[in-house]
Amino acid sequence: MVRRWLIRVIGGALLVVALVQCSRSVAEENVTPINNREYAPTVMKLIQEARSNIKLMLYQTRFYEEYPDSESNRLLEALLDAKKRGVFVVAVLDLSDWNEENMRYNTDFGKRLAAGGIEVYFDNPKVVSHQKVILIDDAISVVSSTNWSHYSITQNEEVAVTIWSQRVNQALTHYFNQMMAQATRYLAEPSIPGLAQARGFLSFPAEQIGILANRDYFPAVHRAFQAARKRIDVVQLEAMYYMVRLPYATEPQKVGESASQTNVLLRDLAEAKARGVEVRVILDVQENRANRNLDFANRLLAYSVPVYFDSPEVQSHCKLILVDDDVTILGSTNWSYNALQEGNEVSVVIRSRAVAKQYRNYFEEILKTASPVVAGADFITTPGLHSQN
Repeated sequence: MVRRWLIRVIGGALLVVALVQCSRSVAEENVTPINNREYAPTVMKLIQEARSNIKLMLYQTRFYEEYPDSESNRLLEALLDAKKRGVFVVAVLDLSDWNEENMRYNTDFGKRLAAGGIEVYFDNPKVVSHQKVILIDDAISVVSSTNWSHYSITQNEEVAVTIWSQRVNQALTHYFNQMMAQATRYLAEPSIPGLAQARGFLSFPAEQIGILANRDYFPAVHRAFQAARKRIDVVQLEAMYYMVRLPYATEPQKVGESASQTNVLLRDLAEAKARGVEVRVILDVQENRANRNLDFANRLLAYSVPVYFDSPEVQSHCKLILVDDDVTILGSTNWSYNALQEGNEVSVVIRSRAVAKQYRNYFEEILKTASPVVAGADFITTPGLHSQN
């Protein structure tokens, strides 16, 4: 009994060390959750009150000619106003050549920023830059799943966090500078103690905050799942299982290696369930569309892991993980081969009971309108799989 207790204590300590090591952990100040409809007004306030600099990494941006009062239009205007009052503003936008629509909208958005004197960079078109990060005044960082588009800001289920910490901002700025160095600039044609409270935001203390940029995400989540003792809750827009390595993968599959790191995460959840951890997974599903998450869901069910599909009326664009009572992981990272092993992504890992409680309440709210998945079910053809409330 004593030996088992010691193993658990040591395991918990190793999790702390692992998260610190593999996530480039940095000291914290406070954390403010800004989920769903809280995102736009919070970001607007932060931009309007910015004093020295604003740096943005965004995957999807939209300016709507026909809807001048849309939230993304207003955020663009706020950035232009910030530039006018002397704030340094710079943006790195995705320009993936496989997504012509996103390329067109981001190019338009970038040109509008550049026309107002803002520095705009477009990333390498061969690499997907899926980050949604805003850095303000060398002390404030917003990491989220939220794109700057109508549905993402006004209708989707999205998770976001504001981190009030100079060192977190510094670490993310280092990553931002790396992304900017790989990007191409578009040339337009002819911090402070008590910062959160000082600016009027409710915040929660965090013991540790780590940045999970690009390839840092998988090892941090993998180790967190392996060290989980009580419960794991997951909300994901996309969760994919791969029988073979994708033909365009830049890294060949090694002997004995899984086709994708997402397969390993599925196994981690199954093993956690087998050792007595309470595991719950909510996946997005959309009515009248092929269910890309169905295979992953059925594989989890085979290991008796409870899986839920969200309400088909609202897209759950979240990428949220909760481990035990104190670990929260959120950001832009989907559970796909491209996100984990090829593209550019940013998430954060936060160790804080107070913060985890806020996001677990958020998880429970989504669960209220979700429906349990039945083994072998197909959402499109199975009536009554989803509640209609």
